Amino acid sequence: METLPYESMIDHSPMAFAYHRIILDEAGKPCDYEFLRINPAFEKMTGLTSAIIGKRVTEVLPGIRGEAFDYIAAYGAISLDGGTAEFEEYLEALGRWYRIQVYSPEKFCFVVNFLDVTKERKQVEEHARLMRLLKENELQFHRIIDNLPFSLSIVALDGTIRYSNPLGFKLFELEETDLSNQTTLPIWIHPEDRLRFIEAVQQNGLIKDWEMHLRTMRGKELWAMGSAMMIDYQGEPCTLSTHHDITERKGMEEMLRESEEKYRLITDFASDVIWVFNYTQWAFTYISPSVYPLFGYRPEEAMQTNVDILVARESLEQIKQRFPQRLQALQSGTSMDEPYIAEIQNLHRDGHPIWVETSSKYRYNADGEVEIVGVTRNIEERKRAEREILYLSYHDHLTGLHNRRFYELELQRLNTEEHLPVSFILADVNGLKLTNDAFGHMTGDQMLIRIASLLQGACRTDDVLARIGGDEFVILLPRTDREQAEGIIRQLEQTLAEEQNEFMIFSVSFGSATKDSVEQKMTDIFLEAENAMYTRKLRDSNQVHNETVGRILRTLYAKSPAEEAHNRQVSEISRTIAVAMELSEELVQETAAAALVHDIGKISLSDRVLFQAEPLTEEEWMEFRRHPERGYQILKSASEYASLAPIILCHHERMDGKGFPKGVSGEAIPLPSRILAVADAYDSMTSPRGTQPLFSPEEALGELRHNAGTQFDRDVVRAFAETVRKGLAPM
Repeated sequence: METLPYESMIDHSPMAFAYHRIILDEAGKPCDYEFLRINPAFEKMTGLTSAIIGKRVTEVLPGIRGEAFDYIAAYGAISLDGGTAEFEEYLEALGRWYRIQVYSPEKFCFVVNFLDVTKERKQVEEHARLMRLLKENELQFHRIIDNLPFSLSIVALDGTIRYSNPLGFKLFELEETDLSNQTTLPIWIHPEDRLRFIEAVQQNGLIKDWEMHLRTMRGKELWAMGSAMMIDYQGEPCTLSTHHDITERKGMEEMLRESEEKYRLITDFASDVIWVFNYTQWAFTYISPSVYPLFGYRPEEAMQTNVDILVARESLEQIKQRFPQRLQALQSGTSMDEPYIAEIQNLHRDGHPIWVETSSKYRYNADGEVEIVGVTRNIEERKRAEREILYLSYHDHLTGLHNRRFYELELQRLNTEEHLPVSFILADVNGLKLTNDAFGHMTGDQMLIRIASLLQGACRTDDVLARIGGDEFVILLPRTDREQAEGIIRQLEQTLAEEQNEFMIFSVSFGSATKDSVEQKMTDIFLEAENAMYTRKLRDSNQVHNETVGRILRTLYAKSPAEEAHNRQVSEISRTIAVAMELSEELVQETAAAALVHDIGKISLSDRVLFQAEPLTEEEWMEFRRHPERGYQILKSASEYASLAPIILCHHERMDGKGFPKGVSGEAIPLPSRILAVADAYDSMTSPRGTQPLFSPEEALGELRHNAGTQFDRDVVRAFAETVRKGLAPM
């Protein structure tokens, strides 16, 4: 963007320009103002730099409130009420006279244009003084001396004060008594400084601008700028001295020194690398110490190293391409205040690249050479995060395969004649939910990761494999016909058949379809492959689920042989009760079969809960109460066991509705479940595990009778008691 004409006029105007915002106190009265913009003429006339931008005038010129002229009130009135004003005032804080024009372009803001007229004023004052000297007599001359705007004194070499004008009395807080009794010796803070001063005057006859660190007669410290010459006063060698109070200036110099020290410390200890590059000489002239931890160079080494070695080749070419454009902007005056920001790669001393962000501005130095001032920040972590985000946006977080988003993009890329024929292979994992229910999601995740790895191993370089659902994968095969796709499926089925373990059955149903012409739609080919996959899944799922249930039981019994003995005993007792209740043969077999797998849901319990080593905590008890529902979920997915699932779900329900997991009561509980509950309770009391107390058969039967009607079905308990009486059940 080019600089607007009025901005260029302001920047090149010989008149100082400053743009401010007035600051109001709680009562709405002007109490301060803030610098918003200044031009070069302002800096030259005031000695203040652009560092004041954003600061308040009371920060920049602390003595502004003590000025004879109330600048804040005058400028505040213009910024609030509008209008313009012109005046000529002396600014004590800067020691200069200014002819000032002020106006308000918008409410709360004002512009000040001014010229330094100090020289003109001094010329006028000097002319007036000379005219008075010519016209006045000796008395008038003494009056002038007495009213000089600086201290003037005559002092003997031994320090005795022979004469002082009124400002001298005031500056050094002299007593209004006979001067012959007063000496300058106490005024010098360091007596050796006085001796050097006297020696210099005697040797040179005249000295100018001698800085003196002094104190008044009352002990107040001050700095003075003095000039002196040797004179003969009333027959005695003396020094005629003038003193200007420069205490405030010294204070400003000290503040400036401290400020420079502060910025030096900031530069030296900043984690970002701050640097100055001389474009004309094609060399660094300053690099901050933080270059060492970032790039492995000491500052002096980095400045002596060619920039071509410090910047990666590709980044260096980009930088060199930008140089002419930015240099032209600087030369034409269209260079903007905003820094140039770029992401490039620098090279560490050991050669590895480091991503950095550089913020730079172009300028002319004091010699008229082009300089680039910049800050370099390490953004390796940010770039790594960006790469990770990009990776995650196109990859599945679990398997590391491409995701649906990437797959849909690849569909568009491959939908061209050059990639024909394009085949689809749809793959759906069998038994994943059952594995998750039985062994937990971590085991299910391991199954998916392993299957993904096996699928990946069968893919060629140009093939695209993606996980597009929880248990669903797709393989896009460019330049692959139907027969080749089916061959890949056979290879995968063989690989999966060889990949089995005690917890997981690696079973995947596949379906394929092929796009042979440009006119065919990708979505239609996908649906065709999906339908083929579901046809196979109907064939495969039941077998996998049934095998998985058997594997779950074997795993449970391997963990706890006592659990297997308990299930078998409960099955026998349940069969005996069902026969005693004269149930149909089918219902007897179903009851016994349900009892044989009634605790299959315990496969998901922790070892502590499964073995009940100690009384369970509330949290562990809640875990235990979920095993009937887990068993139900496992069995209902397998066709061979699906009819047993409702029985297993209710085998811990009670007749009074206080059981779990559903809290049903009475005849709402399936009869086989009520039978199983009695058989399970009896065997648990007579063959306890963990911390449960051991009951004798008679005690256990008595406990069942005691809880008949509340926890247990009366008819079932009565039938069981009868089988015990007849010796048909264990006692």
